[in-house]
Amino acid sequence: MRNISAMIIYNDKNEFLMARRNPKAKVYAGLWHSPAGTIEEGENPKNCADRELKEELGEDLKLEFVRQGKTYIDKQPEAEWLVHLFVYKYISGNIWLNHENTDFKWASEEEIREMECLPGTPDDFFNAGFDFLKNK
Repeated sequence: MRNISAMIIYNDKNEFLMARRNPKAKVYAGLWHSPAGTIEEGENPKNCADRELKEELGEDLKLEFVRQGKTYIDKQPEAEWLVHLFVYKYISGNIWLNHENTDFKWASEEEIREMECLPGTPDDFFNAGFDFLKNK
């Protein structure tokens, strides 16, 4: 089981930052998701979240840490993950995507319901305290 940190980021308009996986990715190509990454050996989940945010979205981003969500097991046909969730509020800065993602958007709850997302995305939002996707 892989240990990962996932980050839910929202802005003043109650929109959520969603990234689109590179269409050349080996898994989940082209699907939308909240930023996430594997916890490295010796790293704690919060440090992983902070590192992954810089790696995936750039060093220019200013975020406010809001809370830690629930930790849960995400079982998918191809793998199982222990997911540690963290919620951040966007303050300012430009978003710079790395090679893992090719696009991003600020999406409302309604838009996210219609997006083609990674399988665990509804659980991420629900376990972070946002339940609008649970019945998708």
